[in-house]
Amino acid sequence: MSRGGTIKHLRADQPSTPSIRQIIDDYRDDPSPALREQVARALNRRGIALGRLGRPQEALAAYQAVFDDYREDPSPALREQVARAQPARLNSAKRSPLP
Repeated sequence: MSRGGTIKHLRADQPSTPSIRQIIDDYRDDPSPALREQVARALNRRGIALGRLGRPQEALAAYQAVFDDYREDPSPALREQVARAQPARLNSAKRSPLP
């Protein structure tokens, strides 16, 4: 299976497995836009799963990573992932307890 295929098949219901963290860490800065897009998708899916598990602070961190890592990337696919992360990021911030 290709690296992109591996990332694509990550399950959202396993947000903190070592494999998803490893893939995100390994390919977050890959020069291939296709791989970076899959990492952004995995982060968004991780945020969704963490939100469903009642872990809004961790969900916020996943969405924030998409925003921080890819907001200035010129790739349309990555811009789309940032656009998807933005409202979820704000929603998670509202649900997170204040420090």
